[in-house]
Amino acid sequence: MNDDSLGSVIGSVLTSLPWCCIAPAAFAVSGVASAGIGTALQSAMPIFLVLSIGLLSRSLYMVVVKRQGARWARVTVLASTPVIAMVWAFRFGWVPL
Repeated sequence: MNDDSLGSVIGSVLTSLPWCCIAPAAFAVSGVASAGIGTALQSAMPIFLVLSIGLLSRSLYMVVVKRQGARWARVTVLASTPVIAMVWAFRFGWVPL
């Protein structure tokens, strides 16, 4: 195998890896991911709260009122709703630890 074909093989292997999964995992393990992102996104917390309430409301409307979606979708939405509500409640101090 010559140098050109070896470079092609290495390049194709590197581009075929699922970088959407590997890069965040590598950043999380190294600690780079949480170094400044938490403080940078802190000011956008109300936007995330409104967005999550809106999306959760839409999903509940679709699976409960309109009865759309597969059974696993209904179970997932109905099981995750109280979990999401508790996470927000703990986050904002509405429920003491």
